[in-house]
Amino acid sequence: MVRGYAEGLDAHGVRADVVLSSGGAADGVLTLAEARETAYDAVVATWWETAEALFDVPARTRIVLLQGIDSFYYRDDAPFDQLAADLALHLPAHYLAVSEWLRDALSSVRPGVTARVVRTGIDKAVFAPPEARQRRPGEPLRVLVEGQPGLWFKGVRDAVAAVRGMRERADLTLAALDPAEARAAGLDVDRVAGGVGPAAMAEIYGRTDVLVKLSRFEGLGMAPIEAFHCGVPAIVTPYGGHADYLADGENGLVVGFDDVPGASAWLDRLAADPDLLARLSAGALATASRWPAHGESVADFATALRELIEAEPPDPAPALASLARAVRMRTEAGRQRLLGQQWDLEEGWGRWTELSNQRGVRAALAASKLLRRS
Repeated sequence: MVRGYAEGLDAHGVRADVVLSSGGAADGVLTLAEARETAYDAVVATWWETAEALFDVPARTRIVLLQGIDSFYYRDDAPFDQLAADLALHLPAHYLAVSEWLRDALSSVRPGVTARVVRTGIDKAVFAPPEARQRRPGEPLRVLVEGQPGLWFKGVRDAVAAVRGMRERADLTLAALDPAEARAAGLDVDRVAGGVGPAAMAEIYGRTDVLVKLSRFEGLGMAPIEAFHCGVPAIVTPYGGHADYLADGENGLVVGFDDVPGASAWLDRLAADPDLLARLSAGALATASRWPAHGESVADFATALRELIEAEPPDPAPALASLARAVRMRTEAGRQRLLGQQWDLEEGWGRWTELSNQRGVRAALAASKLLRRS
């Protein structure tokens, strides 16, 4: 998405460089050292690990592009990552968000700070309904699950379980960025696809009746939007970014978090009710017709950049106060989590000590040691 913006902005009178904030040189991008040699009108961070470069590159305007709430990507056993990722929300910078949900989430964390929204556009020449995709009577429901199984927040295992919990017949495809890793996960799917370009992904949507995406959170979530353009409705959890496009009962269905049986029930209903499936498909296409094309998003992005460059820089005092509060909160929360882990370890060690002192266990341990020596 970022490369697409950088390549398209030139047509709108904006020259953009893509900069790697860490690592060595790569084709078509600058290193951070090279970027320091240029005075930019604006510098845009795209992920919390790139936020520090906002203040390391000469620029009049500093912008954070919100594609998600970055701290959400880490579990509670990674408090330091949560702390570091959370800091990107508390900077003296302007904000651009890829969804209205992210804009509202930022406003709840930083009262008085409003992010401009530029929705990620779709290549409508590629993602379009196929000439014939209607399911034949008696055929299994063709279900697509999208996401990398190794990313815990994608809910891939729940989605697969929902399909396999159906009473009706289903044909299940898993689309993942790394198909080899997805196959190694050993999930009960009929096939694994992915690691392909947009045209091949559009063909996969064209062979699909419904997309199932049970993420814990998504800043926007592009797979349902792509699927909508191909006439494929979606079953999703209320992961946040879905609110920008999914209307429950009109172009898809919303099920509760961890409600695998509920997702299975809706899949059975879609398999048995072709009229409902057709109505949701028509709703998906109607939503897709209102979604911006890639070129429109690039134009909106260029306009937003110009407006932010002309705007006054944010007052750093409120941002620094918010930053201090965020550090304090995350530090206290992280301390409690580490204490909890320490207590769990001490309790487990105590139980092991108590167990290992029992006569039968001592004898079993001695026998095991003797067998290993022999």
